This record gives sequence, C-alpha cells and structure tokens, in this order.
Amino acid sequence: MNEDELERTSVVANCTMNRQRGLEGPNSYEKELGFSILAYLNKCDDPSWLDLCCGEGRALEEASYLGDFRLVGVDLIERERSEGVDWHRTSLRAFETSEKFDLVTCVHGLHYLGDKLGALEKISGWLKPEGEMYAHIDLAHVFLSGKSSAARKVLGEVRDAGLEYSRSRHLIHGCPSRRLDFSLSFEKADLAVGPNYTGQPAVGSYYSSPP
Repeated sequence: MNEDELERTSVVANCTMNRQRGLEGPNSYEKELGFSILAYLNKCDDPSWLDLCCGEGRALEEASYLGDFRLVGVDLIERERSEGVDWHRTSLRAFETSEKFDLVTCVHGLHYLGDKLGALEKISGWLKPEGEMYAHIDLAHVFLSGKSSAARKVLGEVRDAGLEYSRSRHLIHGCPSRRLDFSLSFEKADLAVGPNYTGQPAVGSYYSSPP
C-alpha cells in the first residue's frame, strides 16, 4: 500500500489517539512526553512550537492562552480557526515549511504513517540549532524486507544523531547533533499488523537496506 492509499483508509481517518489531549494534567502532552512544554517554551527566546498530527489541537490552544508563542498545528482533520495558532489541514507527509522551531512534537502520530523514518527525518530538519523533538514510535511495527525487525538498526542511527529513545514511553526525544538521515529506504505500508502497544490499530512500515 502506498502513502496516498493509506491516508484514505479508516485506520488513519478514524484515528482518535490525539483528539482531546491537553497541555498539562491527567490526559496531556506533559504526561505522554514526560516533560513540561510550557516550562520549556518559557525558557526560549522567541519561542515556537510545531505540533504534528495535533488532532483537535487542544494543547496548542491552551498554550496560546498562556504565553506569547509561535504555534503551528498540522493534522488531516478539520477544526475551527482560532487566534494564536496557525492551523494546517494536511498530512505530515505533505506538510512543508522553511521555518525552524524550538520544539517539534508528534504525539502518537507516527503510528498511522507509512514512512515513519522519513517523517522523523523531516521533523529533525524543522528544528532550530538548539531545538528539541519528541516523537512516539512503535519500533515493533518497523520492519526490514521479509518482516525482520529494523529496531536495532533504527535505534543505532537515532543515537548516532545524538537523540535518545525511551523504551517505556516508545519515544524518540532530544536535541539532535545533526539532521536524521536514515540508511533505510521505504518500501510499503501494511494495515495487517494489528494493534500496537497503545491498543489501537496501527500501520506497519517496511524498509529495504542499501545493497
């Protein structure tokens, strides 16, 4: 299955992972990521935050009331316009910007993408020199051709770029020393892999190694 076909499937269209999550509290970005976005942004000069697969964008809207931040949200779903947040109704795959951000987040969004590694490469390229990225990824759903696990290779390249991986949170995070550039090439997406660690239906991603 290619990326265009994937975005039209019920698994992606009906994704509910990030619809009502707020900035802080029990059901929040703070809980999922293990750090306070608000405290981080308040330490930045001219702070900016790009939230990918933001759902209804509740966390972004809450942040807009709490500080003078540059806030950008990207998701496939329609939402009402609101002051203080720049909304983009598009996929992460299609989204492009020349802007750089202090913080880029993708909370449980990569589970529903085909080319997860390509998305991580883009995310790392949207950061300011001291910017940080936080992105959940289920490495159990990232495969090499023949359905062998790509987890060890991916983790090695993630760490080579100066990023950390939290196994308990399934989270790549930190300030990369360079832009991610994975050696694997995306081949196809697969909806038959079933639920991931969240319990929600997810997408398997298949890659090939260089010859």
